[in-house]
Amino acid sequence: MILRARVLVSLVTLSPRQRVLRSFYNFPSREAKLRAMGGRLSHPDADLKDKVVIVTGGNTGIGYETSKALAFMGAHAIIACRSTEKGQQAIDQIKEEGQAAGKTDLKLECMKLDLSSLQSTKQFTEDFKQKNLPLQILICNAGIFCVPQGKTDDKLERHFQVNYLGHFLICLELLPCMLNTDGDKRIVLLGSSATSSGVWDPNNLHGDSGYSRLKFYGNSKLYMLMQMVALQRRLKDSGITVSTADPGFTRSGMQQGDIGWMKIIAKPIVAMGAGRSPGQGAMTSINAAVNPALNTQQPVYYANCKPIRILRTAANEQHQEELWRISCDLLKDYMSPEIWSKYSPSTETAATAATQDSGNNDGKNDQPTTTSDNEDKPPSAEDKPAGDKPAEDKPPEGEQKDDTADDTAKDKPAA
Repeated sequence: MILRARVLVSLVTLSPRQRVLRSFYNFPSREAKLRAMGGRLSHPDADLKDKVVIVTGGNTGIGYETSKALAFMGAHAIIACRSTEKGQQAIDQIKEEGQAAGKTDLKLECMKLDLSSLQSTKQFTEDFKQKNLPLQILICNAGIFCVPQGKTDDKLERHFQVNYLGHFLICLELLPCMLNTDGDKRIVLLGSSATSSGVWDPNNLHGDSGYSRLKFYGNSKLYMLMQMVALQRRLKDSGITVSTADPGFTRSGMQQGDIGWMKIIAKPIVAMGAGRSPGQGAMTSINAAVNPALNTQQPVYYANCKPIRILRTAANEQHQEELWRISCDLLKDYMSPEIWSKYSPSTETAATAATQDSGNNDGKNDQPTTTSDNEDKPPSAEDKPAGDKPAEDKPPEGEQKDDTADDTAKDKPAA
């Protein structure tokens, strides 16, 4: 009893980084770790012929495997990455693998996207719109992990812009393309259990009052969860499902990082063959993108291809709306008039007031657009409040995200 109390006290007093790392040691054995990190992952072999998909950071790691799988299903796969040269190399490799697998009619292309530049991000959305293509699937996969403190040329903290804000802009600007596309549409954001190290502090979004690599990486993933819920609330009955996929601890280039605990822990783990391959890491996001059963039009967080409950902090609607307002204010010079007029907080407030004053009592417009605690949770037979811990003990999946970025160097961001 005394020992149990000591354990509980120690967990309460641990720092966010220590809690994430401690979770790894809770696995009883290396075999159990491998089973927990790599077991029972699957996705249906969907027919994606004539469907268009975008994968950010799709030229390497998890993004590469995602692009390949969707192209093999018949999709027109667009790899959005910083280096078009490396994007074309990825396309050539996918086609070579396709030849070996009997997939000879693959349709892939590369488009330039540098998420560390808001101008480049905006230009990417404009370039896509000019193609006049439908858009069924958008996978926001690119990201950076635990880079040293610094800011982009847009004077924003790097994790905040590359992992979160750039994707926020892409999602909003490409919404008309998705809304004008018939049928089932999906937006999939890449998550991480390192979200548990994140905090909501609107007064220190850019590290001016203190900075920790893991904390600010976790913050960026927390913002993506908040974005998922807030965006889905605005897309009610649109045919678009917004979800987040946690790929699990995946073997990738992040193990070359210069953070002390990565050198001590992550590299030996990978050297022993633990963790998931990039192909396994891609399973959950692919499943969220193509599984017909997951056309829920509800904000769901998936891990191991199963729904899990999101953090209470991420489910806080007041925080979600504050982040939405801050994000729109930062992007007001890059959002098209159409998007600004529809999704900026000021116009949303005016539209809500107009609806309330219209006297429409048919019941449809009287429904709140907010998401209750239960609506913030994925469908489940259980009805428990959202917790502040990940659904299962595992190492920080976010560590592999450096793999999903396009040719990301350890000390500088990339899309």
